[in-house]
Amino acid sequence: MSDKMKEKNNLIKSQYCFLAAFSLREKRKNFSGMSKIGQTNIKINI
Repeated sequence: MSDKMKEKNNLIKSQYCFLAAFSLREKRKNFSGMSKIGQTNIKINI
């Protein structure tokens, strides 16, 4: 494997890791938002 290919491979890997981490964080945000909405709905219903 040439150095250029290695560089490109590492770049792709780091971008993929960044995207994965970013989407995970967004999912967590959405999940905490949903649970907050659920809690307020429960409070209103009771």
